[in-house]
Amino acid sequence: MTGHKYEKKLKDKNNQLNRMNFFSHIEITYYLCFSNKKNNL
Repeated sequence: MTGHKYEKKLKDKNNQLNRMNFFSHIEITYYLCFSNKKNNL
């Protein structure tokens, strides 16, 4: 029972990390696109 609880905790932590990585990836992509547009003007 405790093992299952621990597993769920790990899964949740991984989901959280993945979400953070996903958003930072979007942020970086957006920033790169934006700075490229600024350079083109």
